[in-house]
Amino acid sequence: EAYSLIINEAKAGKTIRSIYAEVFESALIEVASKWEINEIDVSREHYFSEATESLMGQLRAYLQTPDTARGILLAVTVNGEFHQIGIKMITDILEEEGWQTFYIGINTPTADLVKGILETDADVLAISATMAFNADSVANMILHIRSALRKSRKELKIVVGGLAFASDRDLWQRVGADSYAGSLAGAVSTINSLHDEINHD
Repeated sequence: EAYSLIINEAKAGKTIRSIYAEVFESALIEVASKWEINEIDVSREHYFSEATESLMGQLRAYLQTPDTARGILLAVTVNGEFHQIGIKMITDILEEEGWQTFYIGINTPTADLVKGILETDADVLAISATMAFNADSVANMILHIRSALRKSRKELKIVVGGLAFASDRDLWQRVGADSYAGSLAGAVSTINSLHDEINHD
């Protein structure tokens, strides 16, 4: 029933952004809350996550992109982190807005990530971390990326997001990012703003 409802909404012309923000984001937040207070177990939480990702894959068939290109985004989940739905939703929404997006995935070596940034000529890098103990990994990743790009004089804006940053307002600055986004809408707005900064400069 849920699958049919969502697909029918897409067929009727509802945007990916609307479906993700109005349905998936709120549903996943509720699932996470229920897991935290032990109303559901890990198997049920994983089931909801897998079902959501399955639906996201089907919805890509209805993703319509504008003719005008915007920016280039690379998105990655920090090493050791296996929560990837949020950042994948962001890449889909940005693609719908004209961005060229590359979701690199989980456990990508930083050296290879730097190669990807240079090969795609990315404007913005989005890094996701859900678990607080992965903040150090984010900081190390950003440090090595900035060091490598300094040699090639490549300009890149870095935005971080995920629950790891939600409870500490200044953490995104301490890990060396240019900005932080705490929601789908916030991420899309922030990434668009960072792109505009690059073009303005």
